[in-house]
Amino acid sequence: MIIKKGTSIYISPITRYLEQLEIGHCSIIGDFEDTVNPIDIGRNLKIGSFCKISKNVTIGNDCVIEDNCLI
Repeated sequence: MIIKKGTSIYISPITRYLEQLEIGHCSIIGDFEDTVNPIDIGRNLKIGSFCKISKNVTIGNDCVIEDNCLI
């Protein structure tokens, strides 16, 4: 389940997540044009506002990504 805590959130269609994903305002997960390199996200992840998670990234369980981060 995705919990959106803001507006203007983009999640790439090839993003794989397990459960309980919370995303802040204006965050971007994935690349608009990349359809090959997936992003794997574990359970109970909290992503702050204005974050960008690039392609081909794996993030484990129970993580918190603070505001304005680039991964």
